[in-house]
Amino acid sequence: MSLIENYNSVSTRLRAAYEQGKSAGSAKTEPVLIAVSKTHPASDIQQLYDAGVRIFGENKVQELCEKEEILPKDIEWHLIGHLQRNKVK
Repeated sequence: MSLIENYNSVSTRLRAAYEQGKSAGSAKTEPVLIAVSKTHPASDIQQLYDAGVRIFGENKVQELCEKEEILPKDIEWHLIGHLQRNKVK
């Protein structure tokens, strides 16, 4: 399964779960799907970006900084997981 097919599959299942919860009265806010890009090369992120994905999550500051420099500037980045004390600066 390609990255785009996988993303679309997860997105479809998330949307269906949200709609089901909304019908039952338990879903209050619409979920946001964040494509986790850790350990993936910038070329993979670019594929998803070209398919319309704009929100990505990264767990290593160094990787995020490297990718942010070469990828489109309108990507919304999220740092996921714990930030190590030595990376705060």
